[in-house]
Amino acid sequence: MTTAYHTLAASSANDTALLLDDFLHERYAAFVWTPGECAKGEAVQRTMGDIVAVNRVGVTVGLEVKADYTDHDNLFLETWSNRARFTSGWLVTLQSDALLYVFVKRRECYAIPFQPLKRWAFHEGRIYAFPEREQKQSVQLNDTWGRCVPVATILAEVRGVELVEL
Repeated sequence: MTTAYHTLAASSANDTALLLDDFLHERYAAFVWTPGECAKGEAVQRTMGDIVAVNRVGVTVGLEVKADYTDHDNLFLETWSNRARFTSGWLVTLQSDALLYVFVKRRECYAIPFQPLKRWAFHEGRIYAFPEREQKQSVQLNDTWGRCVPVATILAEVRGVELVEL
């Protein structure tokens, strides 16, 4: 399984992967990428996300990383990992502490608290204001669907979002 980090590292944007690495070292006392560097990594990735980290006060947190190579100003929030098989997407299934949504070309990372994002999406029902679309950024076997939400909407409506220049 290829994580967003491995996609970043394998792309022509190796420097972006390194900059994200620097960001993580600044914020966290320790971290490992799942599944590659973590025992039981795939199971951990399905719940906590791509990274398991220990913050500066000693609390273990899960971070999900998404790398976006488009020029759009939208976040693709995955609602179906495989719609044809009724497999829910990461927005539904993950229990991460934060989503790190990286716009690779712009060298920007939006650090979004995950539980407020899920409350915004499902408790407030805001996700349903945006049409569901099939993912077409990369070729893959599964039938991935999600909703394209403008960054401006997330910044205005989800508490605690932070823009990090990479």
